[in-house]
Amino acid sequence: LPWDVISINFGLHDLGGNGPIREVPLSNYTENLKFILNEATKTGAEVIFTTTTPVPANYPPGSRTEKNVVAYNAAATRVASAYCVAVNDLHGAIVRACPRSYLQDGNCSRLQWPRGVHFVHAGRELCGKVVAKAVVAAMDRAKQWRSHRKPRYYDRRGNISLFSLPREGGGRERWCAAAARAGARDRDSDGTGALT
Repeated sequence: LPWDVISINFGLHDLGGNGPIREVPLSNYTENLKFILNEATKTGAEVIFTTTTPVPANYPPGSRTEKNVVAYNAAATRVASAYCVAVNDLHGAIVRACPRSYLQDGNCSRLQWPRGVHFVHAGRELCGKVVAKAVVAAMDRAKQWRSHRKPRYYDRRGNISLFSLPREGGGRERWCAAAARAGARDRDSDGTGALT
Protein backbone atom coordinates (compact mmCIF):
# COMPACT_ATOMS: atom_id res chain seq x y z
CA LEU A 1 0.00 0.00 0.00
CA PRO A 2 1.27 3.48 -0.78
CA TRP A 3 1.69 5.89 2.10
CA ASP A 4 -0.19 9.18 2.25
CA VAL A 5 2.06 10.70 4.92
CA ILE A 6 5.46 9.81 6.31
CA SER A 7 6.48 11.54 9.54
CA ILE A 8 10.16 11.30 10.43
CA ASN A 9 11.95 12.20 13.63
CA PHE A 10 15.36 11.23 14.89
CA GLY A 11 18.28 12.98 16.50
CA LEU A 12 18.15 12.81 20.29
CA HIS A 13 19.87 9.44 20.47
CA ASP A 14 22.27 10.45 17.69
CA LEU A 15 23.62 13.00 20.16
CA GLY A 16 24.74 10.25 22.52
CA GLY A 17 24.13 10.56 26.21
CA ASN A 18 26.04 11.53 29.30
CA GLY A 19 29.44 10.78 27.80
CA PRO A 20 31.58 13.21 25.81
CA ILE A 21 31.30 11.34 22.50
CA ARG A 22 28.39 11.83 20.14
CA GLU A 23 26.78 8.62 18.97
CA VAL A 24 26.52 9.94 15.38
CA PRO A 25 28.65 12.93 14.29
CA LEU A 26 26.73 15.81 12.72
CA SER A 27 28.14 15.15 9.23
CA ASN A 28 26.98 11.51 9.37
CA TYR A 29 23.60 12.58 10.78
CA THR A 30 23.15 14.95 7.83
CA GLU A 31 24.11 12.26 5.30
CA ASN A 32 21.78 9.75 6.97
CA LEU A 33 18.92 12.25 6.83
CA LYS A 34 19.58 12.99 3.14
CA PHE A 35 19.35 9.29 2.37
CA ILE A 36 16.16 8.84 4.41
CA LEU A 37 14.42 11.90 2.95
CA ASN A 38 15.46 10.94 -0.57
CA GLU A 39 13.89 7.51 -0.13
CA ALA A 40 10.78 8.89 1.61
CA THR A 41 10.08 11.52 -1.06
CA LYS A 42 10.33 8.87 -3.79
CA THR A 43 7.15 7.29 -2.41
CA GLY A 44 5.01 10.27 -3.42
CA ALA A 45 3.81 10.64 0.17
CA GLU A 46 3.66 13.95 2.00
CA VAL A 47 6.82 13.85 4.12
CA ILE A 48 7.25 15.67 7.43
CA PHE A 49 10.42 16.00 9.48
CA THR A 50 9.78 16.69 13.17
CA THR A 51 12.55 18.48 15.03
CA THR A 52 14.29 16.95 18.04
CA THR A 53 12.93 17.99 21.41
CA PRO A 54 14.98 20.15 23.79
CA VAL A 55 17.60 18.99 26.26
CA PRO A 56 17.16 20.94 29.50
CA ALA A 57 20.05 23.08 30.72
CA ASN A 58 20.17 21.10 33.96
CA TYR A 59 20.61 17.74 32.14
CA PRO A 60 23.71 15.80 33.31
CA PRO A 61 26.90 16.84 31.48
CA GLY A 62 27.80 15.02 28.28
CA SER A 63 27.32 15.22 24.53
CA ARG A 64 23.54 15.46 24.74
CA THR A 65 23.17 19.24 25.14
CA GLU A 66 20.72 21.86 23.95
CA LYS A 67 23.52 23.45 21.91
CA ASN A 68 23.92 20.17 20.01
CA VAL A 69 20.16 19.76 19.60
CA VAL A 70 20.01 23.22 18.02
CA ALA A 71 22.90 22.35 15.67
CA TYR A 72 21.33 19.03 14.62
CA ASN A 73 17.89 20.64 14.16
CA ALA A 74 19.43 23.41 12.03
CA ALA A 75 21.19 20.82 9.86
CA ALA A 76 17.98 18.78 9.57
CA THR A 77 15.98 21.88 8.60
CA ARG A 78 18.48 22.70 5.83
CA VAL A 79 18.32 19.14 4.49
CA ALA A 80 14.51 19.06 4.70
CA SER A 81 14.35 22.37 2.82
CA ALA A 82 16.53 20.94 0.06
CA TYR A 83 14.04 18.09 -0.35
CA CYS A 84 11.03 20.41 0.09
CA VAL A 85 9.95 18.44 3.13
CA ALA A 86 7.74 20.12 5.74
CA VAL A 87 9.41 20.76 9.08
CA ASN A 88 7.22 20.31 12.14
CA ASP A 89 8.89 22.38 14.86
CA LEU A 90 8.26 20.20 17.91
CA HIS A 91 11.36 21.66 19.58
CA GLY A 92 9.94 25.16 19.30
CA ALA A 93 6.51 24.07 20.52
CA ILE A 94 8.06 22.61 23.69
CA VAL A 95 10.22 25.69 24.32
CA ARG A 96 7.21 28.00 23.85
CA ALA A 97 5.10 25.91 26.24
CA CYS A 98 7.73 26.08 29.00
CA PRO A 99 8.54 29.08 31.22
CA ARG A 100 10.69 31.81 29.63
CA SER A 101 13.60 30.75 31.84
CA TYR A 102 13.54 27.16 30.51
CA LEU A 103 16.53 27.47 28.17
CA GLN A 104 18.62 28.93 31.01
CA ASP A 105 17.57 26.81 33.99
CA GLY A 106 16.03 23.70 32.38
CA ASN A 107 12.98 23.76 34.62
CA CYS A 108 9.75 22.78 32.91
CA SER A 109 8.34 20.22 35.31
CA ARG A 110 4.88 20.75 33.81
CA LEU A 111 6.13 18.95 30.67
CA GLN A 112 9.46 17.21 31.36
CA TRP A 113 10.89 15.04 34.07
CA PRO A 114 13.39 17.01 36.19
CA ARG A 115 16.92 16.91 34.74
CA GLY A 116 15.76 14.61 31.94
CA VAL A 117 14.77 14.54 28.29
CA HIS A 118 11.64 12.44 28.79
CA PHE A 119 8.18 13.88 29.19
CA VAL A 120 5.51 13.61 31.84
CA HIS A 121 1.91 13.01 30.72
CA ALA A 122 1.21 16.66 29.84
CA GLY A 123 4.41 16.82 27.78
CA ARG A 124 3.61 13.63 25.91
CA GLU A 125 0.12 14.97 25.27
CA LEU A 126 1.51 18.23 23.84
CA CYS A 127 3.98 16.33 21.64
CA GLY A 128 1.15 14.12 20.38
CA LYS A 129 -1.04 17.11 19.55
CA VAL A 130 1.73 18.91 17.65
CA VAL A 131 2.62 15.81 15.62
CA ALA A 132 -1.02 14.88 15.00
CA LYS A 133 -1.80 18.39 13.74
CA ALA A 134 1.06 18.21 11.24
CA VAL A 135 0.04 14.73 10.09
CA VAL A 136 -3.62 15.72 9.63
CA ALA A 137 -2.59 18.78 7.59
CA ALA A 138 -0.32 16.59 5.44
CA MET A 139 -3.14 14.05 5.00
CA ASP A 140 -5.36 16.86 3.74
CA ARG A 141 -2.69 17.88 1.21
CA ALA A 142 -2.32 14.25 0.11
CA LYS A 143 -6.10 13.92 -0.28
CA GLN A 144 -6.23 17.09 -2.42
CA TRP A 145 -3.44 15.74 -4.57
CA ARG A 146 -5.15 12.37 -5.10
CA SER A 147 -8.39 14.06 -6.09
CA HIS A 148 -6.48 16.05 -8.75
CA ARG A 149 -7.37 19.34 -7.09
CA LYS A 150 -3.79 20.42 -6.77
CA PRO A 151 -3.41 22.35 -3.55
CA ARG A 152 -1.25 25.44 -3.43
CA TYR A 153 1.56 23.15 -2.31
CA TYR A 154 2.44 21.90 -5.81
CA ASP A 155 4.00 23.65 -8.79
CA ARG A 156 2.72 23.36 -12.36
CA ARG A 157 4.92 20.33 -13.01
CA GLY A 158 3.51 18.46 -10.01
CA ASN A 159 6.66 18.83 -7.93
CA ILE A 160 6.08 18.89 -4.20
CA SER A 161 6.35 22.43 -2.88
CA LEU A 162 4.79 23.00 0.50
CA PHE A 163 4.01 26.65 -0.10
CA SER A 164 2.68 28.98 -2.78
CA LEU A 165 5.22 29.60 -5.49
CA PRO A 166 6.39 32.93 -6.81
CA ARG A 167 5.04 33.74 -10.28
CA GLU A 168 8.48 33.81 -11.87
CA GLY A 169 8.87 30.01 -11.35
CA GLY A 170 12.25 28.59 -12.29
CA GLY A 171 13.44 25.22 -11.10
CA ARG A 172 13.57 23.16 -7.95
CA GLU A 173 16.09 25.39 -6.17
CA ARG A 174 13.97 28.50 -6.60
CA TRP A 175 10.70 26.97 -5.44
CA CYS A 176 12.41 25.25 -2.51
CA ALA A 177 13.86 28.63 -1.51
CA ALA A 178 10.38 30.16 -1.81
CA ALA A 179 9.04 27.37 0.39
CA ALA A 180 11.70 28.02 3.02
CA ARG A 181 11.02 31.78 3.01
CA ALA A 182 7.28 31.20 3.27
CA GLY A 183 7.64 28.69 6.12
CA ALA A 184 7.48 31.22 8.93
CA ARG A 185 4.37 32.82 7.43
CA ASP A 186 2.57 29.50 6.98
CA ARG A 187 2.89 28.27 10.55
CA ASP A 188 -0.34 28.19 12.43
CA SER A 189 -1.29 30.86 14.91
CA ASP A 190 -1.98 28.66 17.92
CA GLY A 191 1.71 28.42 18.76
CA THR A 192 2.13 24.67 18.25
CA GLY A 193 4.59 25.19 15.44
CA ALA A 194 2.78 22.72 13.18
CA LEU A 195 2.53 23.62 9.53
CA THR A 196 -0.92 24.19 8.14
